[in-house]
Amino acid sequence: MKSKIVSVLLILSMILAFSAPAYAEQAAEQKLEIRIKAGSTQMKVNGQAVKITAPYAANGTTMVPMAVFTKGLGAKLTPKDKQITLVLGKHTVVLTTGSKSATADGKKLTLAAAPVVKSGLAFAPVKVAESLGAKVKVDASTKETVITATVAAAGNASGGSAIDSDAGKSKIGDSYYQWSINYPTGLVQDFQSDEGDSLIFRDVKNEYYLGIFVEQAKDALTSEDIRDKLYDYFDDGDKVVDKQTVNGSGGLSYEKMTTKNTDGFYYEFRGYQANGNFYAVIFGKKAASMSELRRNTGILDSFKPAYDKNDKTLKNVAKILSDTKTLKNEDYGLSLTLPKEWSVDKEASKPWFYTDDAYLYLDVSSLVQGDTVDAWIDRKMKRYEDYFAAAYRKAPEVSGVTWNGIPAKMVKLSYSQDTKTWWEEYEIFAVKGNYRYYTEFAYAEKKKPEYGALIHSLLQSMKVDFKTVEGNFGNIPDESDMQDYSATVTKTNEEWDFGVTVPKHWSEDDSDSDEGIVNYYFPGGSMTVMVFEEMSDPQAIAEQIRKEALKSLENTENVKIVEDTKVTFAGESAIKLIVEDSRNQTRSPNLQLAYILVHQGNVYLVEGDYNLANATDFVKNQLDAALNSFKFTN
Repeated sequence: MKSKIVSVLLILSMILAFSAPAYAEQAAEQKLEIRIKAGSTQMKVNGQAVKITAPYAANGTTMVPMAVFTKGLGAKLTPKDKQITLVLGKHTVVLTTGSKSATADGKKLTLAAAPVVKSGLAFAPVKVAESLGAKVKVDASTKETVITATVAAAGNASGGSAIDSDAGKSKIGDSYYQWSINYPTGLVQDFQSDEGDSLIFRDVKNEYYLGIFVEQAKDALTSEDIRDKLYDYFDDGDKVVDKQTVNGSGGLSYEKMTTKNTDGFYYEFRGYQANGNFYAVIFGKKAASMSELRRNTGILDSFKPAYDKNDKTLKNVAKILSDTKTLKNEDYGLSLTLPKEWSVDKEASKPWFYTDDAYLYLDVSSLVQGDTVDAWIDRKMKRYEDYFAAAYRKAPEVSGVTWNGIPAKMVKLSYSQDTKTWWEEYEIFAVKGNYRYYTEFAYAEKKKPEYGALIHSLLQSMKVDFKTVEGNFGNIPDESDMQDYSATVTKTNEEWDFGVTVPKHWSEDDSDSDEGIVNYYFPGGSMTVMVFEEMSDPQAIAEQIRKEALKSLENTENVKIVEDTKVTFAGESAIKLIVEDSRNQTRSPNLQLAYILVHQGNVYLVEGDYNLANATDFVKNQLDAALNSFKFTN
């Protein structure tokens, strides 16, 4: 099992190092180098990779996303209508999307190219950085654009948050996991896990590291047990140069190990057990010797596995407060409070949160002129009826609510895939400025005791910063909302000599076309064309497919052979099979319809299926029309 620290570093795609307070107090400024390249989805900040949307070349300049100025240089961005204001130190630059005219510290400026919005993100010429006090040049050997600047030591080159801005606070701690440590003045909090059980800080030069990690450990641990746990936090190549048990003040003992790695870093690991938890506190420094590291480990001596809620000098950095935790998404300025067992789906393209048998997500799209919330809801409810059969859904309940401080409409739905297990879903529709905000929260009915009342707290806790959305996104149409669901398109597959006409809103997957498989998907079902090429006796193969299919279903409870006949299909003699499958398996009860036929020595299996819950006239008619449109092109 990989160590937690290795996992964290892989996620961040960089080796993090953090500065001690003594260093941070001495360094008021730090030199910063940013390297970017057109077409590359990462910029290097002092040699460390930071993910961005790829810059591109236009009009003789390199257009870069705003993240180069904000995450890279640390500038503050304020959007207003088409204007973007960037502030860094004493410099202020005002840009206007679509215009080459700009101002830098109040003086007029003509840009090489106008800032634009592409795929919802604003781009501007890289030389805007010069107006923020930086220097821009091209490295001829690597073809990279290099931005150099001098920034405050507390600046964050990778998008973290400075933590030295809370006046009067001299310590930080976590009230849920019960720990505290002296406030690391001048450092940057670069990472905190969604659960709050992993916290990492760094300095701009990547010469210092501070990490605090918490695991549950209710059973008593021996010294060797604690050392074994600390080993889990080692990186590959770490060599132990010191190991000892320390009897601390107040009767609190801990295990201490010091390591040296191949990158010239020394790390001190301390392991504690208290409060039913195991605490790993790790400090690292790029140093010439262990004694040099020890001169900077004073902050470790301040760590305590305790949290004093009455200490006014203590800043609480806990993600989990009692049985809930606060989750955020910076792109949308989103913050909300959910039960502590909920998680964030980091792979999702939109803010998505989930737990067992429940989920919640936010979707933001552009408002089409003349559209209204009521018309939007009407379209959604029409699709709800088109795709859920009457026996598998309950009538929608619509009510007016306040969401994020603005009037909104909420729709409550109930639906099932088998009429036994039901889900309840709440949909919130709101409009602000040029954007529509859609929240979907759903849970299995068996979870109602846990989550039935959560919608009410969400209406209070869920906050979206509308200005952040306006600054980070441009035109983001909801292409699935207003499309004509009756419109069709003809797909021709030249490799396998067939054509088929399907609804435009169906998605196609022909990634396995080389293997003779093409799939089309729609809500609640699919259609597949499968080709078996140049069989020696194709008619026998077709009959064998039929027999094997029927044999596999013999004496199977809750499976019904609806039809097994010979028909003409696509101009050829074909076997038609219809099977209704209501077995208790991973898939919902469904109906499968297949045609097996031979054409020019190839065996074709043309199959369509849908869940019984989705067996509306709308779905059945569209699938029937698509199957019957199948034809051979040669």
